[in-house]
This record gives sequence, C-alpha cells and structure tokens, in this order.
Amino acid sequence: MKKAIENIGTLEFCEGKYGGEFTGWKNVCIFSQIYNIKIRFDVFEKGIEGLSDRMINGAVNCINLICDKTDVIENIIKDYYDTAVKERAEDDFCDYMEMDSLAQLSQVMKPVEMYVVELGREKRVKVGLYFDCDWNEEDGFGIKFDGEGNILKLGTGDVIY
Repeated sequence: MKKAIENIGTLEFCEGKYGGEFTGWKNVCIFSQIYNIKIRFDVFEKGIEGLSDRMINGAVNCINLICDKTDVIENIIKDYYDTAVKERAEDDFCDYMEMDSLAQLSQVMKPVEMYVVELGREKRVKVGLYFDCDWNEEDGFGIKFDGEGNILKLGTGDVIY
C-alpha cells in the first residue's frame, strides 16, 4: 500500500514500516551539498494506520532544523568528529584524519536516511538521521532528535534507534 504524505513524499507500507524517498518541500542540504535521502517511519505492529500526525510533524520539524540551522548542525558534527571520533580512533575503533574544514568533512560523510518512531504510551517521537561515513564504514554516524527538532545525541549510526 502506498500513501502520499504532504511535505514528505509518497511512501510504501511494508513489514511494519512506511518508507521511500524523501521528496518534500525542502531538500536536505548540509556541507553545502544537496542530498536525496530515504525516510522510514517505523510503525511496528500498529499496521497501516500506525503512522501518526505526531510522527509526520517530528520528521518535518527535523528537516526544518537541518535546513534552517545548517551551520549549527555542521559545527556540532565537526566538534564531535574532532573529539569523539579522534578518541575512538586512538582506541582503534575507527579511522581518523585531521580535518581543517567542513568541506573536507563533507568528503567523508553523507546523510542517507531519516528514521522516525513514536515511543509507546509516552507518545514521544524520536527522529534519527543516519550518515554513511568513511571513518566507520560498518556503523556509520547518526544524530538523534526529539520530535521538536532538538538534538538529543550524536554517535555511531545505531544512536538513531
């Protein structure tokens, strides 16, 4: 079953998830590049009716934050890279090389998917943005947001779940 969602795109329901290409009103632009990303709404056992307005609004809020506060997001990623990734590399968990600019960082990472889930009885929405990255090809990089678009956590790709 397919469902058109305003500001998101047309998504297909399969195995407890709505997913597809994000074709919304804004493109994901970070590191001065525009990316086409996938978007996935996890509705678990709720079935085709499990996609809530709260989830859709959470995704829209995060896209707005990414597009409107690109410089803030980029600097947060750069700071994370310069500290946490460097520390993980010193412990042989990943690769690290000195980056002098955001342009260099854009060469080693790119956003590929947004993941949206509503958590149980609390009705809180969590949104994650997953990046492929050269320094950790197996686990990637992720940013977790709340449904209002506030950053909650950065880390390896599994932080988005």
